[in-house]
Amino acid sequence: STAMLAQAAQRVGDQAQLMTWNLNDPPPAALVTLAPLDIILCTNVLHYVTNPQHAMKYFAQLLTPGGTVLVSDYIRHGWWWPLFEGIIHLADQAHHRTLTASAIERITTQAALTVTKTLTISAGGPWHGVLVMATLRERAS
Repeated sequence: STAMLAQAAQRVGDQAQLMTWNLNDPPPAALVTLAPLDIILCTNVLHYVTNPQHAMKYFAQLLTPGGTVLVSDYIRHGWWWPLFEGIIHLADQAHHRTLTASAIERITTQAALTVTKTLTISAGGPWHGVLVMATLRERAS
């Protein structure tokens, strides 16, 4: 979001180039011209994406071999989560679907990325989060 980018810009200054990208679409041309990238951060966004598998494949296409993707988001857990997710959608119409930690790991490996670390976090109440770190495997010649 624009607000997140403004906050990030205050923290990193000119040490990084920041831009928005709707992950339901292919990467913007401005981003493709910067590739290959060393790192991609995807923070609290996957639950808005209609096809997270495509987004993860786009990440892999943009990374340099050995580059890193860091994905963090809240995750689906518990038998009651589908009911709670309905409430989330009422409050946030853009919300699409919450994934499980294992689903995020699966789509990551399907995109030719190697998961190197997964941390799950209880954030209190119904909220649990995950951080998945993955690297791009060497491209086939």
